[in-house]
Amino acid sequence: MKWITLILTICLPVLLQAETLYLVKDGEITENAYKKGSSWKEEKAAVTGKGPGQTLGMKLLTNGSEFTISATLILKEVKHTAAGIIIGNDFFGFDSNRQTLFLEGSGFGGFQQLDAKVVAGKPFTLAAESKDGKITFQIDGQTVAERPYTVADLSHVALRPHRGQILVKEFLVTGTFTKPAKLNHLFACGQEGYASYRIPALVTTKSGTLLAFCEGRKDHAGDHGNIDIVLKRSTDGGKTWSPLQVIYDYGKHVAGNPCPIVEQDTGRIFLLSCTSDHHEGAIMAGKGRRGIFIQHSDDDGKTWTEPRDIASNIYPENWRWYATGPCSGIQIREGKHAKRLVAPANHSTFENGKSIYRAHSLYSDDLGKTWQLGTSAADGSNESQIAEVAPDLLYHNMRMQTHSQKVRGVRTSTDGGATWTEMKHDFNLPGPRCQGSVIRDYSKPQRLIFSNPASRSARTDMTIRISDDGGKTWPYSKRIHPYSSAYSDLSITKEGKVAILFEGGYASYIEEGIIFNVYEMKDLMDTPQVEAATPAHKKHWDLWSERQAKFNERAKQGEVDILMIGDSITHYWQSNKMCKTDGQELWDKYFRDRMAANFGIGSDRTQHLLYRLQNGNLENLDPDFTVLMIGTNNATSLHTPYEIYLGTEAIIQTVQQHCPGTTILLYDIFPRLRGGSPMQNLCSQANDLTDSLCDGKKVIRCSINQQLLDEQGQPNKKIFFDGIHLSTEGYEIWAKDILRYTN
Repeated sequence: MKWITLILTICLPVLLQAETLYLVKDGEITENAYKKGSSWKEEKAAVTGKGPGQTLGMKLLTNGSEFTISATLILKEVKHTAAGIIIGNDFFGFDSNRQTLFLEGSGFGGFQQLDAKVVAGKPFTLAAESKDGKITFQIDGQTVAERPYTVADLSHVALRPHRGQILVKEFLVTGTFTKPAKLNHLFACGQEGYASYRIPALVTTKSGTLLAFCEGRKDHAGDHGNIDIVLKRSTDGGKTWSPLQVIYDYGKHVAGNPCPIVEQDTGRIFLLSCTSDHHEGAIMAGKGRRGIFIQHSDDDGKTWTEPRDIASNIYPENWRWYATGPCSGIQIREGKHAKRLVAPANHSTFENGKSIYRAHSLYSDDLGKTWQLGTSAADGSNESQIAEVAPDLLYHNMRMQTHSQKVRGVRTSTDGGATWTEMKHDFNLPGPRCQGSVIRDYSKPQRLIFSNPASRSARTDMTIRISDDGGKTWPYSKRIHPYSSAYSDLSITKEGKVAILFEGGYASYIEEGIIFNVYEMKDLMDTPQVEAATPAHKKHWDLWSERQAKFNERAKQGEVDILMIGDSITHYWQSNKMCKTDGQELWDKYFRDRMAANFGIGSDRTQHLLYRLQNGNLENLDPDFTVLMIGTNNATSLHTPYEIYLGTEAIIQTVQQHCPGTTILLYDIFPRLRGGSPMQNLCSQANDLTDSLCDGKKVIRCSINQQLLDEQGQPNKKIFFDGIHLSTEGYEIWAKDILRYTN
């Protein structure tokens, strides 16, 4: 069997006094490294690891962006293994589905397969240098990729074999380091009688006591085996906690999926949960059933009744897997269904030869004595949580097991959770395949608070977002833990603070535990600058700087009636060499005699165009019309629709400030084949948001998108020659539409 020897060196200049930490030296793992997974072994002067979920990385954090990473490796095979190295929130892969090197992550500019390939049995050297805001990757001295790259601190460096096997002879990091601050693990793995803790649920009782539930997993971190539901209580807002209580012990089997609900009149706390006598695989195969139970406490969680079986009318025979929560439920406070208890749940069925997950709701109108099923959500929905937005309006936020869109699913109910609207994807809420939490803050109308690991590709970056319009937009966002994190639950304390209980750690939440934190509301609403709305110069791209200077000189001349601003789609009107179009001929045909100017630059995002407009591109101009189409590159960079909206808003404000007499023709972001439906849907939601920036007079929303689609409603391949840029036919359509307004 052939092996591939890989020498990896990622070099960044170190300004402060640096030190070198070996993670693997002479084939042995050092005290500076952590290992996630059981496959890592020291043998034959090397460390080997294989399989999904396995990582070998650095315990410490770097200060700033100056550091060097080096590793001498051997890959056992190159066969779409996706093995590689994690660098912060980004990834450099050694083996794509085409058996090439690849980049992944927003810090590296999104996913891209590289042309360079690993040749079996042939040693090669990979070097990557980050300097002056860019990172350059080389293979045997030949540049294979160059990207803008900035990072405040490097939080994560780890090797990942994924579907392959990796042999590590040496692995070291040079830089300046910080020992991680101690995390507030309320449930710490390996302590208080349990090997691992997972699946948090959090509520604030009527009297203000915080109840923190989770699954205590006796022997290992897996989902099955000896698992109990455990609880800790706090009567002082989370400063101190009671000893661990076991609420439900189902012997050597599973008691889990805690879903507490507080009854607001009496203060009774209900707890829904599920049990398993069989492994999940057996249940999914129809060879076992889950138990569904309820119990309650009337003394703020100090003591609990015995669990009572409630499965009979809420667990249809054709359903297989079943789980309550996992998180808290609600009691409706307003409207026609006030006092109703509502709980989130999920289940699976087996249809057409495959298992299908769906979220659903449970509700009770007799304080938990009997329960009814609400309608199920779309195929692929899974773990979820429900919040009350307003009288007679519930909001249901769901993990998407299919994960094709890499965002959350949402739907609403106007009849107390009995029936629901059709589910849709919310591209303002990115996330991996993972549970998330959403609650209502009743001190403000329609305020929702949401938490989840906000990375689209990994369980990292625990983030809290706030919406003041019932989940339509999420203008406030605070990343509270940029490291390993997963399931969470939120609650408002009696002091009005936001409490969160979440799985988290520096290296592996599964092996570290469940964290409790409390935040002032104002601190969560102190949102940092949004990248898409912050002017940014492309310092390291000469062509960009040349065109910026050229546009500034043209602006000084004045006398422009129609100004076109945007990215490469605008740029290519006059760039025949760069695309398969007769754009220049069409430009001459329609705009040469109209005193038109083209200020488009390829790859621009909203922040780059904003910089240009604020730094000379509008200096002596006040055109009759400004044609604006921007945002598709923001979508590629995984900005949310709301972030694109903010960037577009800043551009419009800048144009109006410098050119008070202009009418802005704001074109919808064009449909695109690149990136598939996730990119199309993200752009569509951005278009819907930017509609509010248009008044129909000085800012007019324009769209030719329907004309750019084929008979099946997909982007027409004849019009988009490369999946994103227009052909001659496309530019003809656009030109004629512009003239509808400018004539």
